[in-house]
Amino acid sequence: MPRALDAAQTMSYFAKLCFAEPSSPRDSRTFMPISVIPGYAAGEPSLDVPLPIRPHAAVALTPEETKTLDEMATSLAKTEHALTRSDWFGPLVKSGIGAGPWVVLSDHREIPLASEEYSRLYEYRLAMLAREGDRVVLSTERHEDFEEYRSSRLGLGAITAVTVGAAPSASPQNLAKRCLGDQVAFERLRELASTSDEVTLMPYIGSGQNWLLARQLALESAKPVHVAAPQPALTRRVNDKAWFAQIIERVLGSEALPPAINVSSAAAMAARVRQLASVSERVVVKIPDSAGSVGNLVFRSDTFRQRSLREIRDILLAHLGELGWSQRYPLVVQTWETNVLSSPSAQIWVPRHGDGMPIVAGVFEQITEGERGKFVGSTASHLPKSVTARLIRESTLLAALLQVLGYFGPMSLDCIVADDGHGGHQVHWIECNGRWGGVSIPMTLVNRLTGDWHRHPFVVAQRNNIDLPSRRFVDVLELLSDLLFPRDGDLSGVVLLGPQVFESGCGYQLVSIAHKEAEARALADQAVTRLAVCRSPP
Repeated sequence: MPRALDAAQTMSYFAKLCFAEPSSPRDSRTFMPISVIPGYAAGEPSLDVPLPIRPHAAVALTPEETKTLDEMATSLAKTEHALTRSDWFGPLVKSGIGAGPWVVLSDHREIPLASEEYSRLYEYRLAMLAREGDRVVLSTERHEDFEEYRSSRLGLGAITAVTVGAAPSASPQNLAKRCLGDQVAFERLRELASTSDEVTLMPYIGSGQNWLLARQLALESAKPVHVAAPQPALTRRVNDKAWFAQIIERVLGSEALPPAINVSSAAAMAARVRQLASVSERVVVKIPDSAGSVGNLVFRSDTFRQRSLREIRDILLAHLGELGWSQRYPLVVQTWETNVLSSPSAQIWVPRHGDGMPIVAGVFEQITEGERGKFVGSTASHLPKSVTARLIRESTLLAALLQVLGYFGPMSLDCIVADDGHGGHQVHWIECNGRWGGVSIPMTLVNRLTGDWHRHPFVVAQRNNIDLPSRRFVDVLELLSDLLFPRDGDLSGVVLLGPQVFESGCGYQLVSIAHKEAEARALADQAVTRLAVCRSPP
């Protein structure tokens, strides 16, 4: 029987995650200096997880750099004790990936501003990495046609879906919490844990609710439960743009950040916006814990010129309200850079502390649209080698610091590369997406399907906010039949990442694979064109 936590218990656990002090010396984390991580000095990554992570580059840092990062991590841990701790969830719950089956929770509801409808579109996406017999938690009925496509056409093996009941209210409620409150669903997961030597929760993001589910499964089964994510407090922090900006400044210096300020009131926000509007073309207000561009408000500066502070405040609050902002501060206010040459992201896998250096699996160019810079796809970056080398080194420094604090799993470090006005390049780091995402999942899937994406370039294309014909998934398969991976046994073609977005008629999620990037782009263009202009059969 699931023992769902009541409100008081939940608040108690989350109070510990955010505010607790160590109760005794043994509660404090013992740090292993990164200078003694195996393979560190030679920069040779070692990896012992059942995921097809392929190194693109590895960096060996100097003794001075490792010492500095160790000192920074120690200082951060003393300031925020919860960052390094997961012991509240019991001795059987650990960060990492075990040898047993996985429970996959591809749940975007953990991200502020993500709606229930939006979250449902992505519930099968992380399942593309699941193995034969792994469990995939869904909030809707299983999609047998997509599961058949996944297991037979792509050869990824049959998965077992576990569906949970509807959320008790209109607001999004994450899958882990719904598992705890659904007797049938929880019993299926408890039975899996009880009959396995160990299980692993593979969440989209390492939120506290996922760790609470792991705790309950460990209590009920008396078996080890791994969580393939960092501890909850660290997860929350790295995904906060305002907090991560402080990390960037500590590690790389203030010149690695775009000019920005955190504001803690509507009045301060209005004053800062008016100040920046007087010296720049555009101003952006960011909700710091939102995903990517979802919480970005970009304004032309002339919107605010000749207006009073009260008028500016009212305009900003109205737009924030439309986004669904929870009225939590701080917010981030900064100029929107207009001389941008590229918006790359470093895709990094961070092994457990002591298992090797962070691995840079690739540097990708984000394809964005609109003033907010909405992510709609990606392809491998083609920046000059000197710039790419800089991105790899700086992202490794940032990831190495987080690794010492206990970070485990995938992360995307996003930046912008701009013209510095003197014939060179200026790099500004923007945010850390401390979770799986729109590049890391397809990249890892391509490795799984082809062996190594470096030999089989790919292009990601995704939209979820356009008006397309609504189609059954089997009709999409028929429409794209000659483009689908694998084509005549060749390791190229289009892979569909989930059924819901096609059937809802709001967009598409696909990755196109080929032997050359130009071929992958052409395949993606063909697929998107057909989806846009062809009608479903009556």
